[in-house]
Amino acid sequence: MSFCLRLKVKMAWRRTLHLFLVLCASLIGSQIFIQSTEATSENFLDGSNSLRLLQGSWSAGRQEILISPFGIKISNPATQVVMILPPPYSEVHAYNSRTKRLFHVPLNKFVSPYATSMATIKGVTFTELKLNKMRALTYKGCSAEQWVLSKAASERQQALRARGEIFRASPKTFEMLTSTKIPVNKQAIHFVCVYYALPDATGLPLAASYYNMINTHHHYLTTAKISAANATAKDYALPTNFKKADSISDLVLSGQSDDGMKLILMDH
Repeated sequence: MSFCLRLKVKMAWRRTLHLFLVLCASLIGSQIFIQSTEATSENFLDGSNSLRLLQGSWSAGRQEILISPFGIKISNPATQVVMILPPPYSEVHAYNSRTKRLFHVPLNKFVSPYATSMATIKGVTFTELKLNKMRALTYKGCSAEQWVLSKAASERQQALRARGEIFRASPKTFEMLTSTKIPVNKQAIHFVCVYYALPDATGLPLAASYYNMINTHHHYLTTAKISAANATAKDYALPTNFKKADSISDLVLSGQSDDGMKLILMDH
């Protein structure tokens, strides 16, 4: 092979090597960028003002929660009951699309349609529990805080059980996760807590679980998904031709005996 040919081959090999190294650097840089983006977007829902949550509750069943500047809206597909708390967050509007009935009540008089039956039949109440903040974490794409029943409070629960003052289904331990960076009005958070019959929280409830007195674990509230939403005023519009209901229970109960028994026994 002549000297000129060897030089051309050597130069071509160097150009190929250079292109290969450039490509590798590009790929590595892209991977670093992707990893960095994923790391910084771990809590990508923080600060969002319009969100849709899909939740499941032992007491209320499956819910869709819509949060936006127009207020908060809870829709139950099984009962077809919708509850809306619009600004200035002082009055709850509830209606049933199936029975065509509508009910209004001030927030300070709103009661959970499930709390009474839970306390009477299941012997479970959460509203009086005092929780302590444990740690910050990430849950379903947003910042959250873990709140738990303290050891001293758990011991008080067990003492009450020993004296026969609470049922064995009562919580011995309790844990709740709440959102911390989703901008939700405090009154709206209170509304959700009352609806689920949970202790008042500093953030929007996302999950709740507990062990009862016989150490059975229960997932009381779960969130399957949180996603961004494009809410409009139409999503919060109230029906105009529904008959007035006398109470929240009139909306939840269909009038059928099996439906009433399901509510009483919490068999969702």
